Amino acid sequence: MRVLSVCGENEKQLVELLSGPAPYSADIADFMQDHHLSFQCINTSTWTVRAGKSKRFSGVAVTVRCFEDNSFVKRALRTMSKDGERKVMVIDGGGSTNCALLGGNLAKLAVEKGFTGIIVNGMVRDVHEIEDLDIGVIALGRSPVRSIKRDIGESSISVHIEGAQVVPGNTVVADGDGILVIP
Repeated sequence: MRVLSVCGENEKQLVELLSGPAPYSADIADFMQDHHLSFQCINTSTWTVRAGKSKRFSGVAVTVRCFEDNSFVKRALRTMSKDGERKVMVIDGGGSTNCALLGGNLAKLAVEKGFTGIIVNGMVRDVHEIEDLDIGVIALGRSPVRSIKRDIGESSISVHIEGAQVVPGNTVVADGDGILVIP
């Protein structure tokens, strides 16, 4: 997994921690704090959805910004190659609760493309389908309403979620304790 540009012993140790099975966010946060390394935390204390078989996941950030239109989520997933690199899609839906930006079909496509997780600053649906998939999903909430399809959004851009900036290529570590973003 491409993690960071290694420039010191602490960074080498971090790369080792992140290269194995998905680490726990608390362990990575402790390591980062102990070694005075930079990271951010996405505050998910009010987010209610944790779905999928993977209860913890990590990977390289792939970003999408969209508001009540998941066309760019679908486009980003369709254009990704399954290259063996662990990836986490980070969707900034502006915190909208009006409709779902991710459902069972897109989550299945994400699994096919090698994503280990999806983070949605917005709603998801088809949680009963996502529960059976080898992926982790963390989202603000649920809505049975599908999104509009007007092809409005952006991908591969910097997004800001709950006080944290996520840039494509950052490393994301997520589990039941929260979400870390490592530049």
